Amino acid sequence: MTDKQKKYIMDTARHIEFLGLKLEEAVEILEDAKIREENVYILFNGKKLYSLLGDEDSWWQEVTGETKKEFLRLQEIEFKQAREWYKKEREKAELKIPMWIERGEKYVYPQKKDLWVHLVNVRALGIYNGAELDNALAIMECLDNGGTIEQANEILKSEPNSGSSYGITLSIVFTFSKRGPEFYKGVVKHINEEQMKEIVKVEKENAIFEKEIQEEKGKE
Repeated sequence: MTDKQKKYIMDTARHIEFLGLKLEEAVEILEDAKIREENVYILFNGKKLYSLLGDEDSWWQEVTGETKKEFLRLQEIEFKQAREWYKKEREKAELKIPMWIERGEKYVYPQKKDLWVHLVNVRALGIYNGAELDNALAIMECLDNGGTIEQANEILKSEPNSGSSYGITLSIVFTFSKRGPEFYKGVVKHINEEQMKEIVKVEKENAIFEKEIQEEKGKE
């Protein structure tokens, strides 16, 4: 095919609106059009794919830089590496469970010990493999040692949190730190009615726990 013929095909090709997300689907449409000798093109990820100027391999190469077979082979290697990495991270997280429990018991009210143990076991096997526990414990340690809300918040902001893990870390501190409600009110800018009810609830619980501890000390 000459350059002139190629240019003519590109200039006269009819655009087909493609609303799918998978390259396989786009290629299937192009192959069907090619069989019918229809001169059309699909815009996929910013690339124009012409039915009369390519085949499965060339269309895949245009979008991914690889043939379909090579792309899938490399993808499988990446998936395997990711699975192996995640498995190792999960194993490391499971080994850290006793440490997380022990560290947390220094800052958590004794009355919440069982709940803390449960939380650690759940988060250790969660999507972040317990990374949010390390973050929360660093904040709880800061608060328990007299750190300011601003100092504790700097720890929260400095961690490489996604939106989800940020929320989880904040929730852990709120629920388990003795200064959790204070920290929450100092960090969250807009608190709605339901959140305020929960804050008051935890503040009352913490006050009861503190009273029980002081009464127990008085008996000694």
